[in-house]
Amino acid sequence: MSDQWEDGQPIAGNAYCEGYSCMQFNKIGNGGIVPGVSGKHTTTAMYCRNFCRDTEGCLAYTWYKDTWCRIHGDLEYDVVERPGAVYSEVSCATAVPTRSPTAAPSCKSVMPELDFEHYWQDSAGRTHVDLNDKSVLQFAAKGSIEAGINVLLVDSANLPTDDFTEENLTAYDVFIGGEFENIAYVADCAGCAPAEGTIVNLGANPVIVAAEFTDIWMKVTGSVVKVGSGVYDGTEGSVFLNVDLGDANPINVNRAIFTNGYGDILC
Repeated sequence: MSDQWEDGQPIAGNAYCEGYSCMQFNKIGNGGIVPGVSGKHTTTAMYCRNFCRDTEGCLAYTWYKDTWCRIHGDLEYDVVERPGAVYSEVSCATAVPTRSPTAAPSCKSVMPELDFEHYWQDSAGRTHVDLNDKSVLQFAAKGSIEAGINVLLVDSANLPTDDFTEENLTAYDVFIGGEFENIAYVADCAGCAPAEGTIVNLGANPVIVAAEFTDIWMKVTGSVVKVGSGVYDGTEGSVFLNVDLGDANPINVNRAIFTNGYGDILC
């Protein structure tokens, strides 16, 4: 595993919120791995941070372009330059993934422009949209190459009364990346790693682009989540993500929440 770490090409995986300067871009932790745990592949630095948080003895992490997450068991080592890398102590509050280590330190810089027919915002600034009478979410998005969105598909009757955290929110978590992180996936819980086999490479046809709004729809039937481009017409010919999460007790999805994070990763 050490060869994999040495050969990995790192890239920044997290933005940081205004006032949180503890994220270190273009840096790596040069040593101090957790004994017996060299690391693992995670799709984003946020999940690398979660892996560190959930691993006994982990104090910091480094995340690389090849999706290798290296976790550190002490802080007695040099933090050294590595173009494009991201390093952080696990105690640092982090935001949603982005791919721009030089961007201004604002969470809003990674959020695309969104367009809805009807919506409302909660006290934390998250946008809530109810699914229509066909159980379909319809919206449009455009944004820079770093833009990406997480859409939490929830049952509005079961939302927590206080702030959202990974532990208290029951949701299917859909991610759609921009031109730089041109993938889409579904996770079966908020803030979780993508469900096995759900990551789709969008190739030469990114969904979120800077030049114009793209219409996007989502539909949930039981534990099957479908996402497509265009205006939903019932034919589902434009599906680019079609995942059966195999949930024995599927969420009764009737609302979508667009978020930059929740709980300790809220921006």
